Amino acid sequence: MKSLKLQIKAVAATLLLLLFCLPFIILLIKLPISLNFHFSFNEFYQALSNAMEQSIISVIITLLLGYMGALGLVSITKSTILRKIEMVMVLPIFLPQLFVVISVSNSMFFLFGEYKGLKSILFINTLMNIGLVSVILSHSIRHIAGGPLKLAYIEGASFLQKMQQIFILIKRDFLFLGLFLFSIFFTSFSVPALVGGMSNQNIEVLIYEQIRVHSNYSFAMLLSLFQIIILFAAIKFISPHKLSQEANSFLKDYVGLKYFTILPLLIPLFFVYSNIADIQVGYFQFKELMLNSHFVEAILGSFTVGIVTGLAILSLFLFLAYIYPSKLIETFFNGYMAPSTAITGFALMLLPPYDGVALNIKICIGLVLVIFPALYKMRMVRILEVLYSQIKCAQLMGASHFLIYKKIVFPQVVKPFSRVAAIGSFWASGDFGITVFLSTSENTLAMIIKNLLYSYKLELGIFISWIMIAVGFLCYVFILGVGYVLHKKFRV
Repeated sequence: MKSLKLQIKAVAATLLLLLFCLPFIILLIKLPISLNFHFSFNEFYQALSNAMEQSIISVIITLLLGYMGALGLVSITKSTILRKIEMVMVLPIFLPQLFVVISVSNSMFFLFGEYKGLKSILFINTLMNIGLVSVILSHSIRHIAGGPLKLAYIEGASFLQKMQQIFILIKRDFLFLGLFLFSIFFTSFSVPALVGGMSNQNIEVLIYEQIRVHSNYSFAMLLSLFQIIILFAAIKFISPHKLSQEANSFLKDYVGLKYFTILPLLIPLFFVYSNIADIQVGYFQFKELMLNSHFVEAILGSFTVGIVTGLAILSLFLFLAYIYPSKLIETFFNGYMAPSTAITGFALMLLPPYDGVALNIKICIGLVLVIFPALYKMRMVRILEVLYSQIKCAQLMGASHFLIYKKIVFPQVVKPFSRVAAIGSFWASGDFGITVFLSTSENTLAMIIKNLLYSYKLELGIFISWIMIAVGFLCYVFILGVGYVLHKKFRV
């Protein structure tokens, strides 16, 4: 009986893994490569060069500024203040990309009269990730700061020697973060597509162009396979590593650079200010759209996509908790990176039907495939690890697997899982990348904002972006409410 249960869990885990490999399976089965297609080496080389240039420069700038922010964070010793500062710093990574893009676009247009180009891509990439990098590196510095740093401090090392010593100690973390950021920037679609212009298209944008403009599916397939190789290479070299747990209060005196936190802290304020500056102008333009049924449908579309995606993510989390512990699942997701937006969107586009309710379902599936792996690594592993000893204890006492899940696991995980799923719901409501591959109509607010950006109607786009944030917040609260109700209903 026990072996049968283990087999059922293994089958369930395998089916779940196949779901997340779906884009790769579809591409390999649905699109046998034809030798009769137009291949432009110049287009490929230009897109690859742009992708490399955007990624490498973005990584260098983000790491340097993030390192400065980390030095500022380790100078703060009060845990309550530090936690609040860290929450503000990582805020940009939780905002929908479109909200960030339109904030930067508005500022760049005001300063330079043009918002498209390489500088906008680099600016957005850096602003979105500098806070997260600062927090991660500050934790690394705190954890590994031990004998070598104390010795340098006692010996009266100069400022440059201090910086050099810290960098040497966390160089592995720099490499890890650099490769991680490179994989994100290299496979970025939304930012280059919206603000890159024709001369800065990367591999992702080229795939989209080959599909939507030229219907050159074989060339797009080859480009997708090239990106798959890049992703698998990233998986090979980006492996989690253990950090020392030693923290040292003397870092306050050792580094003493609190003012380095100013830049990462100002970034969220920059986004808010940029999206408020022209909101009045956007409101007057918005009055013409307010009674438009098409606009109301877009609001409902964004809300529906956010809710369905959030519920799907919550359901997957609860399912994984049911089959926990599973070595197969842990190994897969610890070394797995979500397929790029282009690969996922392209694969799902090949599956019928192509309109109606089924189209929205495909959009939600694509968003789950892209968002879920990031959320899994963000919180789920730590939540389940806490319960491991309780599960083992209950198993030794003879409790059935279902009883353990119902009485021990479910009541403790449903609320934290709902909070994580609510973040996914918020992201999904403002998605642009997956939707633009599967739909050409303005069926969500993100698609309306995208068209306004292309037509330089930035003020109206800014106003609608706030409506998009409000819709995302409603999705967030709804998923939290679902988790609260489930917790109340099934708690012991």
